[in-house]
Amino acid sequence: MGYDSAVAGGIVLTPRGEFYGLSFDGDPAGQGTSLFRQHVTTTPCPRPVHLWVNPKGRINCFQQQLSPPAGITAPNFEPY
Repeated sequence: MGYDSAVAGGIVLTPRGEFYGLSFDGDPAGQGTSLFRQHVTTTPCPRPVHLWVNPKGRINCFQQQLSPPAGITAPNFEPY
């Protein structure tokens, strides 16, 4: 859970062999989860693709280490 909405992140592989990071926010305006305000962001993984398992046991294609978000509203696949 985010502070005020459901959030999730993941890595997907398309049938064409392309890797993407996905970030889901159940309601970017806050207030829980909204069927009509849900938002998914896709970001291509850097090439060549390298998948890491970070210290929290989560897969990441962008960087090996954990990093804090740039700001309170900044999207970050692995904020802590």
